[in-house]
Amino acid sequence: MMALPWATPLPEWSGSEVEVVPLEVGPSRHLVRFVRVDGRLIAVKELPAALVDREYAILRRLESAGMPAVTPIGAVDRGDGNGLIVTEYLRGSIQYRRLLSTPGAATSGRFSARLLDALAVLLVDLHRNGVWWGDGSLANALLKRDGSRLQAYLVDAETAEYQERLSDGQRRHDLDILVENVAFGLADAAAALGGDRKSTRLNSSHEWISRM
Repeated sequence: MMALPWATPLPEWSGSEVEVVPLEVGPSRHLVRFVRVDGRLIAVKELPAALVDREYAILRRLESAGMPAVTPIGAVDRGDGNGLIVTEYLRGSIQYRRLLSTPGAATSGRFSARLLDALAVLLVDLHRNGVWWGDGSLANALLKRDGSRLQAYLVDAETAEYQERLSDGQRRHDLDILVENVAFGLADAAAALGGDRKSTRLNSSHEWISRM
């Protein structure tokens, strides 16, 4: 594993010990720091030790399946009830809030549909690989542009679970969580940018996902 101050709580990591890179961090339940080590940019997230092994295992499974997700590097149990997940920085990615800061994007039905489509494709791929996301949202994914298309990458898997086969009820539940969370995220972004929360419409996209 890389030579980093693993025994030190992540909030106390400083420039005197490591090269902390001040990149923007999206909404997260847990603290994230970006660090450069030997020219390599990594993300380090601190979370309860009970969640470390599960999230790391899910990310490894997704990596093996060639799924669009952040690449795991390692997991550390500090022995104080907390641990660290280390992943590669996803180059070329963008957070949904920055993407929606484009004038008119947050209130555009077409743009909202593209965002939801990207999350829907990711969710379907997860289900095909036996992964129940549990908290699908724009905040738990990163986005990459490919022309007019958006691709979503899973960045937060702490609520995810692997099962040999997902039931229709589990898929529907995951879908309902995704739609509700994305609707809230889009409406909140629209309001923050001076738009009308009611201008964000997801019904047609919800119906499209339901047919997948």
